[in-house]
Amino acid sequence: MRITAQLIDTTTGAHLWADRFDGSLEDVFELQDKVASSVAGVIEPALRAVEIRRASERETRDLTAYDLYLRALAHSSGSKTALNKALDLLGQAIDRDPHYGPALAKAASCRALIDLSGWTENPERNRLAAIDSAERALQAAGDDPDTLVYAAHALAYFGENIDATMALVDRAVGLNPSFAHGWLISAQIKIWAGQPDLAIEHVERAMRLSPRVLLGLHSFIVGLAHFFVGASKMPCQN
Repeated sequence: MRITAQLIDTTTGAHLWADRFDGSLEDVFELQDKVASSVAGVIEPALRAVEIRRASERETRDLTAYDLYLRALAHSSGSKTALNKALDLLGQAIDRDPHYGPALAKAASCRALIDLSGWTENPERNRLAAIDSAERALQAAGDDPDTLVYAAHALAYFGENIDATMALVDRAVGLNPSFAHGWLISAQIKIWAGQPDLAIEHVERAMRLSPRVLLGLHSFIVGLAHFFVGASKMPCQN
């Protein structure tokens, strides 16, 4: 049996993605799960990109906390200026709703990126603010995979309990097995936890689910994981 799937932008007719899946009738349910997981993994980032673009085009005075959060996502990677803009927008969203889990978690993650890039004049204050945001996010997270993953990423980066953060990410991808970014963050945390073999499995799954997103970061993480796997197999020298 062969199944062909295509993703088309109906407003423009543009072809966004296509893939085919082969399997036998005896394993039809396994094939069905494979197709559903792959299609969901492609659709999720495409829909989010559209939401970010639409939110970014609105007037700020008309935005709700959710709109502010989406605008922040459009600035949440890249330059120092972009990350500071994201934090400002997230701060506004949190002011509107102090219990807004996704905004709190994303703010914590942005602070981790700022620290990683050396763009903070007060690393300790930035670290404490990130941990506070992440912990507050988890109090409101419920079963939201995005919130769980971003909060876990920040807490793991700043040296909090690695087993607890891995459990949070495992919970997130358990809730949404098609969450490509969740598998990518899981791979990062597995490396920090000294589990490079699992990291390779998780980043490769992320790449299968969303092959057109953040390819540079995917390649870096899988390369780093392979480096540590190789290092662990090197013979000891006296």
